[in-house]
Amino acid sequence: MCRIFGFRSRISLAVHHSLVEAENALSVQSKAHPDGWGLGYFDGKDPQIIKAVNPAHSDAGFAHISRLISCQALVAHVRKATVGNLSINNTHPFKHGRWIFAHNGDIEGFQHLRPFFLEEMTPHFRDLLQGTTDSEHCFYLFLTELDRLDNIDDPGGEAVAEALAETMRRINHWSTILRTEPPILNFLATNGDIMGATRLGRRLYFSTQKKACSDYKVCPAAAKPCLGIRVEEGPVTHLSVSSEPISKEDIWEEMPDNAVVLVDHKMIMHRINGVLSELGERVRTREKSGNQLAG
Repeated sequence: MCRIFGFRSRISLAVHHSLVEAENALSVQSKAHPDGWGLGYFDGKDPQIIKAVNPAHSDAGFAHISRLISCQALVAHVRKATVGNLSINNTHPFKHGRWIFAHNGDIEGFQHLRPFFLEEMTPHFRDLLQGTTDSEHCFYLFLTELDRLDNIDDPGGEAVAEALAETMRRINHWSTILRTEPPILNFLATNGDIMGATRLGRRLYFSTQKKACSDYKVCPAAAKPCLGIRVEEGPVTHLSVSSEPISKEDIWEEMPDNAVVLVDHKMIMHRINGVLSELGERVRTREKSGNQLAG
């Protein structure tokens, strides 16, 4: 299992607090998830990926790089290996074109489900696989679904949300066919403009609101919606997503299970609840047991 953290913001934000300094920074979480770390962020329109197989909490490079990054979109990941050995190719986040992707969870019996993934992926994406994780296969399945719906290089927010949802549906359906345990599918994906997250089978938190904001004076949002009451769908100044609440400055909410949360290129928030029509008792049972495990 793993831990993920990411944000999409209207303004460039420093990341050192969330990754290193905060009460439950990602480096703190890495003590229980020591099998490598990765940071994906955007320098203009180009995604940058930095990875290592060392524990983030004891890697001076993680703290140093975190001090240097200021960006409007970030995906960060610390790994506890379940599927796939300890290697850079198996370390999140994964990148293709402008897309960055990370996964918290696992797919039981993946070795038996893998042929479904390979059959469903377009040959172009199938040929790009470099590692052996279930997570990387999820990434290219998501891109396959998105490519069927829209222009993968410049998609709309609704297409991205539906591609994430359909990826969840397919994997859950395959696990049902083979009668494996329900998959745990917490995804985080961004192309720098759009960011989407999914939750299935393990807790995930999101935040669009703050108790106070140190960037208040430089924020371009006139109404400062991050300091008011959150609306279900509408404009936000930022979306943060995390496996665990990071900082007490943010107001964290538990994301509903079986759901997608997304901000589009205009920073409009969208939600899809009840993604799986066949959710049922099997996922609820896995939720109860899975939250007792490291992940």
